[in-house]
Amino acid sequence: MVDAWDAVSNGEARHVHVVGAAGLGKSRLLNDACNRLRARGVRLLVLRPTSGSQLIPGGFAADLAAGLASLPGSMGISTSAAGTLVALNPSLSSRFASAEPDTTTGDEALRRRVLALSELTCAISDEASFALIVDDVHWIDSYSRQILTALAARICSRPVLLLTAGRPVPDGAIEREDSELIALRPLSATEIASLLASIGLLPQEDWVTRLPARLLEATSGVPLLVLETVQLALERGALSLRNSAWINEQPALLEQLLDEGGALRQRIAALERHSGWLLLVVSLAGTPLEVSLLVSIGGRQQNQVERDLAELEHMGLLVRSGSFWSPAHDSIGDTAIAAASEDAIEAAHLALGLALAESDHATESSLLRAGHHFRLAGSEGHLSRVFERLIRSRRLGRVSESPWGLASRLLAEPEDSERVARLVRSLPLSTRISHPITAERWPLASCS
Repeated sequence: MVDAWDAVSNGEARHVHVVGAAGLGKSRLLNDACNRLRARGVRLLVLRPTSGSQLIPGGFAADLAAGLASLPGSMGISTSAAGTLVALNPSLSSRFASAEPDTTTGDEALRRRVLALSELTCAISDEASFALIVDDVHWIDSYSRQILTALAARICSRPVLLLTAGRPVPDGAIEREDSELIALRPLSATEIASLLASIGLLPQEDWVTRLPARLLEATSGVPLLVLETVQLALERGALSLRNSAWINEQPALLEQLLDEGGALRQRIAALERHSGWLLLVVSLAGTPLEVSLLVSIGGRQQNQVERDLAELEHMGLLVRSGSFWSPAHDSIGDTAIAAASEDAIEAAHLALGLALAESDHATESSLLRAGHHFRLAGSEGHLSRVFERLIRSRRLGRVSESPWGLASRLLAEPEDSERVARLVRSLPLSTRISHPITAERWPLASCS
């Protein structure tokens, strides 16, 4: 990947895509490439969509626009392109203050947004070559995926290095004609033995000879699961490290753990109730959560919540970035959700929605996320109130999206669906009258 930059620095375009199942090290490989490129002084824009990115159609495209607009050279775009970008991401109105938001919708809006982002990318690359890195493309919402795919094709002649990574699923790749593919594979038994040896000395004993093959059988060679299985064995006392050497004091227990498999599931199931609840909430959020938000959700003292978060971090289940927390890996979040009951998941979605909506610093983005959590919790009343707040805040701003468009995005349903119509009808009459709703849609919005 770093070699691809040499071609870009000579005026060429390159796209490298890393594909691999969860836990094989895609993000680690991209992080290493980013560090190497930074060391060479390369301008980078790094975007990491999360599972929550799929909740908001166009959310990733809005983040992409904001990220590109922050780079040198971005002010060299036309007024019409700037207006299209403001419509895509209203927060850009402060950067492109003289631009009027584009009012088109549907396929025409999609076309204009691709062209505007292409113009923006070209303006930036005219200033200097740069690298655009997008991890976990399988989490990008479908609308944004269309935009990124079209953008990647349009900038194939510009000095831009595009690095992407995703799982081997239908929506796990961004492809163009010159794409270079790097496929990651699981570890072999020999490589698992090397991994164990990098942690501690392997004694010349029969169980050591068998262990790599048994770990391969239990984990399919996925590095994350190998490490989780070893960690579970350490926590249960089946394995230990003494004087930097591996010790197997309970052979029967080790064999039992390897036979049962699902080490990550077992570790999560053994969590204390409050810790398990925090892990579930952070996993369902789909985006990093601030400590203050987790305190309000947990309903306990901050020092208690922080203690549980620190323990989850020590166990390798959560990671912290500043005051924000997220699962240490997608697989951990997926496993926590799979292990939870439907009632627990609904309760967690409701708690997330309430915390986001009632925050003193609620933004349009957090209100949209709150609305999606209320929808997933089945809380129509809370969803209606968040929808009204969004409509009122947009009326005060320069956002032209119709109530049906916003309701469609919140519900992830077509604008002409009954659920969208019902959500629009839930608006107070005063709000509906004050919004520029076209005459032909009034009957749909006002009938009961």
